[in-house]
Amino acid sequence: MIVEPEPSLSTELYEGGEVEGWVAFLVDEDDTPLIVWQREWDDELWFSLE
Repeated sequence: MIVEPEPSLSTELYEGGEVEGWVAFLVDEDDTPLIVWQREWDDELWFSLE
């Protein structure tokens, strides 16, 4: 079970809009977690969570 802190990251945005929030992920202790933004786009971004 995962409990996300407030505010959660869930909204609809207009072009140029911004939002802040929290997300929760469940990963193994010995894993190397990564987040990718705009997967399979030419300008995808990768973030290390370590």
